[in-house]
Parts: sequence; structure tokens; C-alpha cells
Amino acid sequence: MSNPVLRFDIGCKNRDATEKFYTDVFGWQFDDNGPYSRSIVSGAEGGADGSVTALGHEPHQYVMIYIKVEDVAASIDSIAKNGGETVIGPVPLPTGGTFAWIRDPGGNMIGVTDV
Repeated sequence: MSNPVLRFDIGCKNRDATEKFYTDVFGWQFDDNGPYSRSIVSGAEGGADGSVTALGHEPHQYVMIYIKVEDVAASIDSIAKNGGETVIGPVPLPTGGTFAWIRDPGGNMIGVTDV
């Protein structure tokens, strides 16, 4: 697959309560990933990486998948040409790379990232 789902975020207002739910239900553990998110440590082999994120502003509740692309800016151009729109970004990541949130023609939001 040329553009795999690379990662996902679960947005919430209360990270502690959300993390407790996923720990109790799935056995996931969490590593600190900065002031807004914690990485999910599922203990499973394979699968996409994820995090629980509390942005401190809207949107609070969401699930976002991120699709790996070669070039975020070029993907944004293609998205616009095909009826989608950019919602956020492109945004540089502190660890390098870039991401953007887009909306497809049906209204679904997804992320694209080059890392």
C-alpha cells in the first residue's frame, strides 16, 4: 500500500478518565508525549501507533486517523482539486515533518502526515 494509515489520535476532555477506560478495557498503557498527548503502548505487534490527546479547546471528542503521504502540501492541493478542504495546516511537528487535517467531500475529517 502506498499510503498506509500511520497513526491515530483519540481526542478527549479528560485524559486521565479516557486513559483509564482504555487501560481497563484493552490493557493499554500510556507514555507521556508532552503537554497535550500521551502515546498509547498497546503491547501488540504491528498496527498503527496512537495517542490520547486533550487539546484544551474544540474539538474535544474525536478520532483522527493519519495517512502517510510523501508531501503534505502536494496532498493538500490534490485534496482541494478533488472536492476536499483543508481544516488545519500544514503544521510543522516539533519532532520534524508536517501534518494537516482535511475534510473529504462527505464531511469526514482525516489527517495527512509525511512522518
